[in-house]
Amino acid sequence: MEYDDNEILDAFQSDYNREIEESFVNMLCDTEYLKLFFINENEAFTDGRNIIVDPALDEMYKDRTALYKAEEYLGCEHKLCEDKWLALKIVTRSQSIHESLHIIFTHFPLFCVNDVRSITNARLKTLSLIANIIEDAFIEAAGCSYFDNIEFYLKFGRVSRLFASNPKEGTVKKAFHNDHMHDYKKSQNINNKSIGLKKHMVRSFKLKNKLSNIVDKLHKDKCELLMIYLDYMATDLLYPMVIQPAPIFAIRKYVNATKELFHSGMICGNPYERHKYVQKIFDIIENLIPKDDKNIDETILRQKLGAIKTHESKNDSPMDINSQGKEIKITKVLFGGSDNNNEQWKQIINKLNSEKENVLRLFFKKGEYEELYGSVFNDSRIHKDVKIKVIKPKINLNLKKAYNNIYKNYSININSYNAQFSAILRARVSGREERLQFGTGITSKYMGDVKKRYWYKNIERIDIPKLSLLLLIDGSGSMSGERCESARNTALILHEVLKNQKIKHSIVEHRASFDEPSITCNILIDFNGRDDQKYNIMKMKASGDNRDGLSLLWAEKYLKYNTSFDEHKLMIVVSDGVPLHTCEEAYYVPPVSIEDTKNAVKKILRRGTEIIAVALDDDNDSDEEGCYEELKLIYPSVVLCSDLKRLTSQIIHIIAKKFEV
Repeated sequence: MEYDDNEILDAFQSDYNREIEESFVNMLCDTEYLKLFFINENEAFTDGRNIIVDPALDEMYKDRTALYKAEEYLGCEHKLCEDKWLALKIVTRSQSIHESLHIIFTHFPLFCVNDVRSITNARLKTLSLIANIIEDAFIEAAGCSYFDNIEFYLKFGRVSRLFASNPKEGTVKKAFHNDHMHDYKKSQNINNKSIGLKKHMVRSFKLKNKLSNIVDKLHKDKCELLMIYLDYMATDLLYPMVIQPAPIFAIRKYVNATKELFHSGMICGNPYERHKYVQKIFDIIENLIPKDDKNIDETILRQKLGAIKTHESKNDSPMDINSQGKEIKITKVLFGGSDNNNEQWKQIINKLNSEKENVLRLFFKKGEYEELYGSVFNDSRIHKDVKIKVIKPKINLNLKKAYNNIYKNYSININSYNAQFSAILRARVSGREERLQFGTGITSKYMGDVKKRYWYKNIERIDIPKLSLLLLIDGSGSMSGERCESARNTALILHEVLKNQKIKHSIVEHRASFDEPSITCNILIDFNGRDDQKYNIMKMKASGDNRDGLSLLWAEKYLKYNTSFDEHKLMIVVSDGVPLHTCEEAYYVPPVSIEDTKNAVKKILRRGTEIIAVALDDDNDSDEEGCYEELKLIYPSVVLCSDLKRLTSQIIHIIAKKFEV
């Protein structure tokens, strides 16, 4: 099935997939406290505690030309240009790894903030930009040296920026001539004899750089010269495959004086010593620094670096982060030798394809829908033309967080109810032990056993009674507010308890339409549903009328279809009043609705399904007859719930009482 770009991006940025990426960065950083967030603001950064990434960075995931060129440059099979999901994953993972490496190896808070040189904003910004260039090159070298399986992601992150066609602000194309980016390196079989950076010759990358077109105009102000210098050094350190022309005369002496310092800083594993290189470079280029920062344009440099927010002096984190930065010996640098990128690529693709199928299946799985008419039930002619819409809603993984929040709030209650159920539901049940040499009876089909193992004996054992439970919840408009919220929380708690006790159960919400002769039965939890179906509980709402007689007949059929004949069938009906369906074509109001529902209940009970109603009679208006008294006219067994906070415990008590030994 084909999905458009927005559908793919929405699926990828689901909370379910975000948690996968968050789990990865916590594993990489060997912690459990990191938080990762998806944004679409064309930047990625970290403050040392949180990681922010943009899966749609530069719209790379749908830039087929750029992806094709990046893959070909890296010597890999072409996969990303044909698969937007994989492209999103690689783009995102590249950012996640880069920011994680900052958390592992970068000192927080940043040294620049407290450096005595940063006495003005312009000086602080310059110091930060120098540190940014060195630190980005260092952490990527550290990542290649420390980890075995992340180098490809880092390479892709760098190379893909050279080919981006649709960046949102500025572009590397402003620095690299787009007309000459069609030839690219065919392989990386280059012998690197030293740890120093071996420049890969990619002759097609020719520097356009509109700044360098005005070659030696000495009247350029300091802001322009500073950014030309930093841009030149960033390209030299981070994009060693690009051949740059000689620096313009105005910055040539600074380039020559600081080039080795940049490269030495890149391979310095101690964060304190590394900052000394930043200071030395700053002292050398101090004459280039303007008095104020208002004219410092970081656009091109921002694109080269990917983002500079990690290195900005302001820390937006609500917590003070103090990290010393891991010290490491650099043994390998990015783009520093010949590697079999294609083999790494194949392993990555195989792993991500499996993950992709799981996420897409969950996100794009359609809900199930079925229609039938009341005429299928011979119990009441009043419903024969009423349509029954049976819906299994599409699972929305974005509701996982809301579900988990409620679960955490009631975890103590859930554990307590689990303990009660463990004691009550594991009752003594009768059974038979076969193939014995002595016993209380003979099983004729085993009479041919030469070892005379044809005896049996009756025994009692501890086991779970055969029970199937259907919780049928009124979803009409009168359930709005606290009643709906209480019913939702009860459904969640009950599901968690019954699931833990391996009790077969289903949760269904029902309502009737104002506008047409129809009812809707939403199967929130199916008897044999997937575990993530539980998030459907968060979709419960209050709207419409209710036509309980028909809903009960459908529920009986659904319950019997999903259970065996020897299972005890229990239906718990949560309601706040008598049936009322005001659609003109299927008028269903008291006393007719009461009598019809009462007859349906009698027939269902007679056919072997037990029904217990729970009356939500929390209205303090004593002038009107409460729904408890109204429901007693319909159901033989009614439990009064006058306090919504006790709804869960009352339903638990109903079940427990039925199966006490």
